[in-house]
Amino acid sequence: MSDTRPAPRHNLRFTDLEGEAPPSPAGHARRSHSGATVVTCACGLDTGALPSDDARLVYEQHRHQIRDEADGKR
Repeated sequence: MSDTRPAPRHNLRFTDLEGEAPPSPAGHARRSHSGATVVTCACGLDTGALPSDDARLVYEQHRHQIRDEADGKR
């Protein structure tokens, strides 16, 4: 049987201008040391370059939105 599940709607990424900052072992975004960060997601989110603290907030807000969507589907 083939898997007919749709492709994931989200693929949240946290990227600093010098390269991607990998998430912490707990799955949380780490702060970028370059001072500017981009947050993107497969759903269309693209912040462009933001100060790292602002990007971290956007990342966390979107992560919570993704979690809430997943909880609503259960």
